[in-house]
Amino acid sequence: MLYALLAVLKACVYIAPDRYSAFAIFTITVIGGAMGNGPIYAATQTLVPAQMRAMSIAVVLFFSNLLGAGFGPLADGLLSDALRPMVGEESLRYGLLVLCPGY
Repeated sequence: MLYALLAVLKACVYIAPDRYSAFAIFTITVIGGAMGNGPIYAATQTLVPAQMRAMSIAVVLFFSNLLGAGFGPLADGLLSDALRPMVGEESLRYGLLVLCPGY
C-alpha cells in the first residue's frame, strides 16, 4: 500500500510545474521509500534460519539492485528514445513517468 502511494507521488514529481514543488514531493518519496526498508529486511531475517541471515539479505540486495540499477536505466533509455519523436525534449520525463508503477 505504501509503495503504491509512493508510486503516485513519484509520478507527481515528473509532472510538477516547477523544480521546488518537484523537490518537495521527491523528498517525501525518498523518506517514505526508506521507511519501508526496515520491515522488509526484518521480515527476511525472521523467515530464514540464523545461519542463513547474511546470505538472505545479500540475495535480496543483489536482486533489488540488479533490477533497479541494472534494468531501470536501460528501460528508461529505451523508452526515452522511443518517445522522442512524439514528445521531443520531454521524452526523458515521460519515460520516467511510464516507469513509476515499477517503483
